[in-house]
Amino acid sequence: MKRTLAVLTLGMSQLWLTSCSPTAPVPSSDAKSASTESVERALTQMERDWADAIVKHDAATVSRIVAEDWSETSWDGTSFGKA
Repeated sequence: MKRTLAVLTLGMSQLWLTSCSPTAPVPSSDAKSASTESVERALTQMERDWADAIVKHDAATVSRIVAEDWSETSWDGTSFGKA
């Protein structure tokens, strides 16, 4: 059950990140600025850290990544926050 919850949590966060993507056309890779690439690398690393932390039950890493007012609703309708 814990692994299923971890996979669902990861899937939900990926869906959330996808929904936050801009609706404007994405510029070609050679037109991207260095700061955009830097932000993308940072977000990708945070997502990898999040997934590893969920699998390893590493609360400190999850706490570092999510905001104090973060909340989530699980697949069964249960809501919970960072605490």
